[in-house]
Amino acid sequence: MKTNDLASVDETTVLTHAQEFRLEAYRAGRSPEMLQSRALLGSAMASLPEGGVDMDMLPEIVTMTTARASAVSRWQCLEGMTSKRYLDHLIHCGALQASAAQRYVRPISSFRQFLIEEGERKGAVSSASFGDNP
Repeated sequence: MKTNDLASVDETTVLTHAQEFRLEAYRAGRSPEMLQSRALLGSAMASLPEGGVDMDMLPEIVTMTTARASAVSRWQCLEGMTSKRYLDHLIHCGALQASAAQRYVRPISSFRQFLIEEGERKGAVSSASFGDNP
C-alpha cells in the first residue's frame, strides 16, 4: 500500500480515532473549575438557546444561574465563585463566546454536547432555558 493511497483507508477507523482524539482534547481542555462543576456546566450548556443570548441578557443569566444553584445542590458554583465570575470563566475558557451579533453563543457544538454528557454523568442536567423559572 502506498502512503498516499486514500482509497485503502478504512473510514470507520479514521472516524473512531478522530472521535477519540476530540474527546481527549475536550477532557484536557477543561479547567479545574469546569471539572468541579460538571453538573452546573452541563445544565448551563443545555439551557442556552441554539442562537445564543443577547449580551445585555447576561444579568438575567447570572440571576437564573444563582437561583438554580441554590435550588439544586449539585449545581453549586465553586466556593468563593459568584455566578458572574463563573460565566466570565466559561467565556474565558471558550465554552461561551461573544459573536459579531452581540450575543453569547456556544462556539463548538460537539464541545457543548460533551459538556452536557459529562454533566449528565455527574448529576441531573436540565434543558430548561434561562428564560424559564428554575
